[in-house]
Amino acid sequence: EAGPCIAALRQTLRELPPLRPGQWLLLEGFPRDLNHFLHGCVSQLGAPRVVVYLRCTDEVMLRRLRLRGAHGSPREDDNEATQRRRVQSFRRQTVPVVEYLRAQGLVHEVDATGSMEEVWASVFPLFLPSESFPKIIFLMGCCSSLPQCTSPEESRRLAVVPTVDWPLDKDRPGNPWSPSLACHVRRVLHDKASGCEAALLCGFPPTLTDGLQFERHVISCAELVYVYDDRASGGESLNSQHSRGEASVSPDSADVQALKTYYAATGRLREIGTSTSILSLSGGILPVVASATG
Repeated sequence: EAGPCIAALRQTLRELPPLRPGQWLLLEGFPRDLNHFLHGCVSQLGAPRVVVYLRCTDEVMLRRLRLRGAHGSPREDDNEATQRRRVQSFRRQTVPVVEYLRAQGLVHEVDATGSMEEVWASVFPLFLPSESFPKIIFLMGCCSSLPQCTSPEESRRLAVVPTVDWPLDKDRPGNPWSPSLACHVRRVLHDKASGCEAALLCGFPPTLTDGLQFERHVISCAELVYVYDDRASGGESLNSQHSRGEASVSPDSADVQALKTYYAATGRLREIGTSTSILSLSGGILPVVASATG
């Protein structure tokens, strides 16, 4: 049995107003041990969507506990001996919960040794509502150069976001996205595309799995734009960015065909040729932005 703690938590949750769309419920310091998680959290409250683990050394934790005591902690037992026992209890009981959930791909681990502002900057992107992001357009295929916005007005409408430095993990079975990767991507979009009508993700997704994981953990894309090179000379594959210097991804590769098939079936595939664009590749993309945001 998980005990009175779970019963009290359930009663508190029943008294809360209903969550609005996009609103999160954050349970601080819970679950404290595997018994709480397995027999309380999962069976009675449901599994968590993400677990934020604020990691720091024992010395940092003890220093912060001492500061809390120095500033008038409401706890009568807030002395150094008790504080050390709490840290030991955390390592013995709570860290195994973190490792259990980490194996399930649910843990977003944050270095919490910095200031409150620094730690918050590593956490808040997880909780950004979908409506805070612009329309998303995936861009893949062949092109001799990345699209560039040619006027301040176009720059305000369309943010071109490189994805080559996204830490996509190719080694895990099924290539699942971790909460830390989702947080990284959300932070990039927040920093580079806030206020724009649409964000163009260059060379992304490299695989259908990455596209689906992006849509699951970040936001759905409006369209996938596939740029085919209809000139004799051929062009550079945008998706080669993710090959880390290897040969360009063939337009006939299984990954490309899977992407085109899926997004065509969902009515979100647009194909444009580099030489048939009226003005430039940017000129071919901006009408897509207009239709996606209209």
